[in-house]
Parts: sequence; structure tokens; C-alpha cells
Amino acid sequence: MLIRPGLPAGAAALALIVLASLACSTQRSPASPALLIRDVTILSMDDETPRRGSVLVRGNRIEYVGPTPTLPPAPDAHIVEGSGRFLIPGLIDMH
Repeated sequence: MLIRPGLPAGAAALALIVLASLACSTQRSPASPALLIRDVTILSMDDETPRRGSVLVRGNRIEYVGPTPTLPPAPDAHIVEGSGRFLIPGLIDMH
């Protein structure tokens, strides 16, 4: 059986690419800091009247929506003062 001269080099290059991609995919990105929007007027897009409160987001998950006094502690959070501002859910135009 005849082995082509470039075959071992190609196989080695492919193995290096696979190993490098596996190493990159297993690295975890550092956790993004929490975002706290404090004392904002929350519009929930239902029949409920607007209410004042706070919203806590960690990563891509909303952890808390409610009154500011019962807000869980978030010492690492980036704080946005929402006084005099409104917060609504993302709106998507599907047309």
C-alpha cells in the first residue's frame, strides 16, 4: 500500500485544528457583572398600571422585578439610576 507524502502532514494539521478548537470551546468567559436598574417606572405591557421598582439582571437572565425595598443584595452590580425613566420589554415588529 502506498501512502501519499502529504497525507501524514495533512492529518497532523487536522488534528491540531481539532485540538485547538476543543481548547477554545472549553474555556469559560468571565461572568458578566450584574445590572441593576433602580427606582424605574416599569411598564409590563398588560392591563396593570405602571409601577415603580427595580430590575436585576445577571448574564442573560432577569433575576428580580419588584419593589426596591425587597431587592436581593447585588454588591457586584452595575447600577443605573432609573428615577424619572421608564422600562419596557423589548418590542419586535414582526411585519
